Amino acid sequence: MSPRDRAFFAVAVVASIGLIAVVWVARESHRPPHRTLPPALRSSVVLVPVGDVPRDRVSDLARDYSAEYGLSVTLAERVALPPAALDPARGQYVSQDLIAAVVAARPDAVAAGSVVIGLTAADIYVRGVDWNWAFAQRQAGQFAVVSLARMPSGRYDNQAMSFRKMLTRQIGFLCYGLPPSDDPYDVLYRVILGIDDLRRIFDHL
Repeated sequence: MSPRDRAFFAVAVVASIGLIAVVWVARESHRPPHRTLPPALRSSVVLVPVGDVPRDRVSDLARDYSAEYGLSVTLAERVALPPAALDPARGQYVSQDLIAAVVAARPDAVAAGSVVIGLTAADIYVRGVDWNWAFAQRQAGQFAVVSLARMPSGRYDNQAMSFRKMLTRQIGFLCYGLPPSDDPYDVLYRVILGIDDLRRIFDHL
């Protein structure tokens, strides 16, 4: 590399770092304040991997959420993807059927009033809703499923963080009964319709 090329490369690196810093500062200016959380409506959470979920996406979740929110969070044994939940015409799993599978797998948690959340890498959609796919679905104020299938992963995207954002969202609604937010940077923003929405929200209640 010639001296001229090295100088050009150094300038480009500095410019890139500067741009990243500006974007970071601009984003941080929108960070919602942490809430003063009310007493939990449901203080116990059971996380159930459904199908082959990457271990690095789920291994520390129970510990981290227990420490962060003071909830009793446990990671249950994996359950298989139910074949009947697959919609062959779409090549996707029906979210309601995956929720039914985790509920059936943990009747003890259901009876105890725990929040039960399925965690899956399977591509899902919500039956009866005009969406091509979904990041997650809640049901009956106690159950949910979260899918990482459509969450971006690459140079500028952290899939593990995106997964946690959607899990935090379910915990806010199901454990604390918090209302949807009108702040598009809030993890409880009213509707997360796509990747841009997911990227924008922060991961804290």
